[in-house]
Amino acid sequence: MFRHVWKPFRQTRLNSMQKPMPLSTLANLEQYLELEKVSENVYSNVSTLRVPFGGRGIFGGTLVAQSLYAALLNVDEKFRPISMHCNFLVAANTKSRIEYHVETLRDGKNFCSRQVKAKQNDQLIFLGSISFRSERLEGSSGASDSPKFSHYRQAPIVGKDIPSPEDCHEQTEVFMEWAKNSKDNVQLQKLAKNPQQLLDSYDAEPCKWRLPMDMFDLSQVAPEEFDKVVSDRVLRYWVKSKSDFKSPRFNDVAIAYISDYFFLSSNMRLNMQEMFTSSFSVSLDHTIHFYDKFDIDEWLSFSIRSKVCQDDRALVTGEIYSEGGKLVATVLQEGLQALPAHAQLEPQQRRSTIKAKL
Repeated sequence: MFRHVWKPFRQTRLNSMQKPMPLSTLANLEQYLELEKVSENVYSNVSTLRVPFGGRGIFGGTLVAQSLYAALLNVDEKFRPISMHCNFLVAANTKSRIEYHVETLRDGKNFCSRQVKAKQNDQLIFLGSISFRSERLEGSSGASDSPKFSHYRQAPIVGKDIPSPEDCHEQTEVFMEWAKNSKDNVQLQKLAKNPQQLLDSYDAEPCKWRLPMDMFDLSQVAPEEFDKVVSDRVLRYWVKSKSDFKSPRFNDVAIAYISDYFFLSSNMRLNMQEMFTSSFSVSLDHTIHFYDKFDIDEWLSFSIRSKVCQDDRALVTGEIYSEGGKLVATVLQEGLQALPAHAQLEPQQRRSTIKAKL
């Protein structure tokens, strides 16, 4: 059995209901995602977890991040996650705490695996499987001097593929500019008439973003983007935590949290539809592969692509890079996303749809 060496967590008897958490504390991601030990291999959230503005349940990235956190509390500090495979089963609510039950699948010198079951009121709502690798391989696994493959998709070039963080814009500015220009979007206009709740929701987030002006607003998209095949388009933005972390191990938990932000919703924009206007959108599964370490003071760039859309299923992929161009993580998610009845497909997609029906 490995020692629990990563603090903080507290062992306590939990009440089913939580006291509201001050908004100011939410700005600290490590405090927001903190867990406390309920019993052997079982942990629970300390903070009151938030539902994103307009969402139907607690943000999926919170479940991903806290499941990884619980697994990390259950393995030796020499291990770092290399992959995480998740299934979203039931939307989580804010009325009661979430318990994360950690099960050991395998323990070895160089690799170990954990499965985490997130439950709310004894109902299974989320399932995560995490593989870990020792940062220093022991035995024959670490003795090889043979050459190793090393390649990945090049990071976006700042100034060419993506503006610098300083030349991008805060999410509130981008959203309000979009709301001003999108006169025909009824749902958006309702938000624009009373935007304070949305703006407060953004301000309370423990992360900050820098977005291009065309992130939401289709009128800002370069004309040549409309000529591209959907799967060749890329949507890019910057993100970082608002606060430092006490433990460098928490960096991977932060990656898990941000990996679900603007992810499935970006599929609408990549298909040249207004963001946040789908009639139905829910994440089904989520996979992260972890690579290079990064400095939490750095901005991270997130590149998102829509790889497949069929029968209301959307498969979205992404790469997260450090500001210095190192690949930090790759992300893949499938979700259900239905268009509203009035949606107009692009000509190339209309042709594909007609051909599929013949």
